[in-house]
Amino acid sequence: MVTEMITLRLEQEFLKEVDEVVKENNFQSRTELIRTALRTQIEEARMKKAIKQISKLRGSSKTITTDKDLERTRIKVGNEVFNETDKQHKQRIEIFEEFIKKLSREKNNL
Repeated sequence: MVTEMITLRLEQEFLKEVDEVVKENNFQSRTELIRTALRTQIEEARMKKAIKQISKLRGSSKTITTDKDLERTRIKVGNEVFNETDKQHKQRIEIFEEFIKKLSREKNNL
């Protein structure tokens, strides 16, 4: 895979937070954390786009689809999507919880 270097400017305080998340969550580097975050956002954007496209199709079929059929399909697709992204979501939740704990500790030290 060919990669291209980009420049990213971050405020110093935010960069410190990034470094802490990298260290606390065993990312190998800032780059790995940023790639993971970007992949997650891209996956979510794709999912939203797919949902919009599916919703536009509602009613365009000549086959009669009941609300019950639609609900079953929504549940099935939702479960498939959830299973694919569950690991990433759990990781982001853990990172967020650690960040909140850290902020709470810092607040208590003030």
